[in-house]
Amino acid sequence: MEGSDSLEQSGSDQPESQRRRQLDRLDREEAFYQFVNNLSDDDYRLMRDNNLLGTPGEVTEDELFSRLQQIKDGPEQQNNSTSAPSAESVEDPVEPPENSEDPANGDSLLDWLNTTASVQKLVRFKQTCPVQVSRLDHLVLTVKSVPDTINFYSSVLGMEVITFKSFTRVLELTDALNTHTCRLYIFKGTRKALGFGQQKVNLHQLGLEFEPKAKHPTAGSADLCFITETPLATVASHLKVCGVEIEEGPVERSGAVGAITSLYFRDPDHNLIELSNYNQTSDGTS
Repeated sequence: MEGSDSLEQSGSDQPESQRRRQLDRLDREEAFYQFVNNLSDDDYRLMRDNNLLGTPGEVTEDELFSRLQQIKDGPEQQNNSTSAPSAESVEDPVEPPENSEDPANGDSLLDWLNTTASVQKLVRFKQTCPVQVSRLDHLVLTVKSVPDTINFYSSVLGMEVITFKSFTRVLELTDALNTHTCRLYIFKGTRKALGFGQQKVNLHQLGLEFEPKAKHPTAGSADLCFITETPLATVASHLKVCGVEIEEGPVERSGAVGAITSLYFRDPDHNLIELSNYNQTSDGTS
């Protein structure tokens, strides 16, 4: 397409020095998150409460460590170090890069996006925790019409319609010898869900939700992204046949494990649905 050609041309004309600066910033951002992740809870609160963390990518990891040491040493030592700086501690003034521009304006933002897209560097931040979540099993959609929702997701997205029964345990009795236990359940009703892969979407009828439920169940408040191996060109054609309007796309987005290309549209409750392909790399892997 003409638009994509112009984007590629803009990225290729980008000065090498500017590209290196942007890569350096990405490295500093990654170092920032690693530094924060390695902080103890006390040190993290100390830096946070004294506004010493700053913006990711603005300072180096060494500078962050220096700030932490200064605040832990106390104000007296900071005053001594600032009143008589050593020759080694004085940094050379940083000259602004040639042809530098505000990254929030005009072509420089486009160049930055082109560079970032070509690098595809995903920065992750994870604190130590004894609980490890492996995957999402199911989520619940509160809808105005269960039949309309089933029709949409089964015909437009090819999901499987699942029917299951819901029970709640209300009483448990054990005999005197504590050898047998009897549990009493109450049938709550037949429920519907939509299956895909190893996950499912349980459906709640608005006003008739099953317990327990969200504090404020609302129809039309969800924003969901589904991954498909069907080419988006085929998806777009199918959406047109189904009378579903594409609001945006195909557009580049960031998925959980890499770059994706997405189409956006709405379900009957006006939930925002994003359907995506993972982008293929040069070796054919996603």
